[in-house]
Amino acid sequence: FVSNLATSNSTLHHLLLIHGLKGMKYKSTRDGDHEFSFEQAICSGYAPDGGLFVPSTLPSIDVETLIAWSKLTFPELAYEIMRLFISADEINDSDLLAIVNNSFSTDIFDDDTFVPVKKIGSYFIAELF
Repeated sequence: FVSNLATSNSTLHHLLLIHGLKGMKYKSTRDGDHEFSFEQAICSGYAPDGGLFVPSTLPSIDVETLIAWSKLTFPELAYEIMRLFISADEINDSDLLAIVNNSFSTDIFDDDTFVPVKKIGSYFIAELF
């Protein structure tokens, strides 16, 4: 699925340079004074104070990026979004690509859209089961 996203001129690298997001940190919902790496957050489950981990900052994504992302496959989009929140220092590009490709394999999902959206009346519902 995902193969050529980790290039030096990708949208991701552009965003990282503009927003300084290299090395995304996480903080607790209860005490935002301490920052944690992605690895610390994912391996801990809860913050030391019992709060949930949330990103210390949220990236600002410009219209051009959203337009570019609208043309990506679901796995490609997942990679781009995950890369915003996981530093390449913690999970390198090739490992993150492998994680995405293994997670969004058509061997696992019944539908090649991965998250089918059905229209019911005037509502659109994502089937997450």
